[in-house]
Amino acid sequence: MPENPTRNELEVRAKKVEELRSQGIEPYPSVAFERSHLAQEIHDHFSQPQHQLANGEADPQALPLRVCGRITFKRDSGSIGFIGLTDASATIQLKIEKKLVTGDPGLTFNQIKKLLDIGDFIGVEGIGCRTNRGELSIQVSRLDVISKATIPFPDSYYGINDPELCRRHREIDLVSNPTSLQRFKLRSRIIRSIRTYLWNAGFDEIETPVLQTIYGGAAARPFITHHNALDIDLYLRIATELFLKRAVCGGMEKVFEIGRVFRNEGIDSTHNPEFTSIEVYQAYADYFQIMALVEDLICAVATTGAVTPFQIKAWSAGFELSCQR
Repeated sequence: MPENPTRNELEVRAKKVEELRSQGIEPYPSVAFERSHLAQEIHDHFSQPQHQLANGEADPQALPLRVCGRITFKRDSGSIGFIGLTDASATIQLKIEKKLVTGDPGLTFNQIKKLLDIGDFIGVEGIGCRTNRGELSIQVSRLDVISKATIPFPDSYYGINDPELCRRHREIDLVSNPTSLQRFKLRSRIIRSIRTYLWNAGFDEIETPVLQTIYGGAAARPFITHHNALDIDLYLRIATELFLKRAVCGGMEKVFEIGRVFRNEGIDSTHNPEFTSIEVYQAYADYFQIMALVEDLICAVATTGAVTPFQIKAWSAGFELSCQR
């Protein structure tokens, strides 16, 4: 699949949207799809000894499965088709048989074959089965469109080779690069772990102004904007420091903020003009206590499973970190 879709490819997708509508199928329905399982939960269930299936066998207990996700591969073989459905947990194969998928309700076999593409979001109902070749699958009895993709999906093998495209369109990077997706999730877990640690340590999280009349807290050039109603220039903050210190002066003894700051300076692959910072202030503490707080915070984030333990010179067994004073 090309990185820059041609006009013809876009026209084909748009035509399929109209064909679905002409056949009474809304390609962007407003109703929710209630799923029963994630793809990984289905894999886990049928990997248990009491639920394992032989090749060519359908689930004898007929456990009803409702799953939804994105189509990541699609192939047809006569009156049987196979679709790869990927959700946030894993990918699972769908087995589509013409005699079982009648389109009442949902799509017919021919509609699935002709009007669905890689990249579309779908929801299905069915039961577990294992194909003759041993692939765990869902034997589909109903398939519904959740959202029809109008732009071709990145190639599942080659992905996106243009780094500039990936940086400017992170959604493309996420769907074509599993490493990027895991990096986003890892960042979320790290921030959640930091926030939880500080809450448990008695710190209060506050939000300080992003637009400020006087910028400070760091030696950096600010971004400037104009407030029309007040007819004054304002600055995007370059640090959260000053207002956090004001909160301490006001009687909040332990405060922190995790927030975006902006610096109108150089830019490269490791330096962005806007980034997330964390600042922590504690009344009546000295820098030795703050150093101990940072050590404990790093260990807490590691032991919560947010990050994989890594080796640094000061790291010792048992997640005990003691930096040189």
